[in-house]
Amino acid sequence: MGNNFRSNQPFNADWIVGTELYDYEKDPNETINVVNEEAYKAVSKELKGKILAFFKSQVK
Repeated sequence: MGNNFRSNQPFNADWIVGTELYDYEKDPNETINVVNEEAYKAVSKELKGKILAFFKSQVK
């Protein structure tokens, strides 16, 4: 990504504006984003929690 930057500003989860989730068993070419499908809500929620925890752990 060409627009990455580092900042000393506090992390704000609202900055995450786009999400993608693909089922590699059903769609190995990543053509169907399933992030908003009901069957994937639990997975999406779990992964979002993990990425937010990671981002927060990177703040000094």
